[in-house]
Amino acid sequence: MPTINVQYVSIQWAGGHTRQPRNTAATAAYTPIPGAPSGPLQVIPSAGDAFTISPPQPLPPVPGVTYTFAFTSVSDGASVGLISANSNPNPPLQFVAGNNPITILFVYVASGGGGKGTPDYGACIDAFNESIGNVVDNNFVTVTNDPSGNLTQTANVDGWVDTTDGAQTIIADHPNIGPYQSLPTNALFLNWLVIQTPAPAGVVITGPNLLVPEGVSVYALAVYYNPKALKEFKEHKEIKEVIKEVIKDFKDKEVYVDKHTEKPPHVYEKIPDTKDQSLDKIAQDNTKNATLHEKTTDKPYVGEFGKVSNDQPGFGQSQPEGFTQQLHVLSKKIADLEAKLEHALKGQAFIKAADRPVVGKPAPKKPGKPK
Repeated sequence: MPTINVQYVSIQWAGGHTRQPRNTAATAAYTPIPGAPSGPLQVIPSAGDAFTISPPQPLPPVPGVTYTFAFTSVSDGASVGLISANSNPNPPLQFVAGNNPITILFVYVASGGGGKGTPDYGACIDAFNESIGNVVDNNFVTVTNDPSGNLTQTANVDGWVDTTDGAQTIIADHPNIGPYQSLPTNALFLNWLVIQTPAPAGVVITGPNLLVPEGVSVYALAVYYNPKALKEFKEHKEIKEVIKEVIKDFKDKEVYVDKHTEKPPHVYEKIPDTKDQSLDKIAQDNTKNATLHEKTTDKPYVGEFGKVSNDQPGFGQSQPEGFTQQLHVLSKKIADLEAKLEHALKGQAFIKAADRPVVGKPAPKKPGKPK
């Protein structure tokens, strides 16, 4: 039976943070918050049990450090993948337990202390895969107005785009996340998530574009997810068998376009390699039969290819024997395929297209860098 583990962690991104590669465990993406009620829940669910996420509990004070809520993540690395930048969303986050352990992360931005000198302003960014409930090291953005490529390089390596001297537009890789070493690139872009409230003045999100004005700092995640539905569709045993049957039934069929009509093309039986000789023989037989037929009746002659259209005299609308039955079989198999896919995915968690309000405080100004 799966376990549910709750973790209260913080991130400290002021001035950027090393993404490629991630720092050692002591300064990794998440740092456990001292004294927070982290640990496994006493309740051990069974697969199929539904759960609702409660809001995070108050944190104990930590001298010299301020923790501002950033987001909640729920993941089991397989069928469950949820994220919200609201500490108490309405409706609340809900999921159905599978067979894998579930991790609930309550993530906070840690700030405190201060630097001397002229501050820098900018976007502290990272890529987050909600399907696995963690940040990932992939290249994930391109910065516009960056002819040298330095801003894009710093954004992907250090998660930092400086806006001290001008506004910047940061474009998340889409539809797929970018490459880095041997990391997979199948994750699909979902949205930008600003993890502070209120949102800094002038910050605008349009699809994959994050616009940060000059002299403004912001914390933001580019959220990605793994396309699990497609994987489950391909791996489902019964669905695979149906697909094989459909391919087997129609692998020897080709599409022929009727040049004499605007109707859609039809699927006909593939003509053997000896079709030229066969057609010549059929044509000769038809000519003989038609001559004899005309001598005995004034009705239209029906040749080897089917009926003659009264609307188009002399032109045969060919439909091989059994064609209608083949279409019926195909339609039935497609319907069975859709039903089995629906059954395979029934009851699994999915991403709701709900508003994701931003939560937190304005990002602290980045301490001045050595000149």
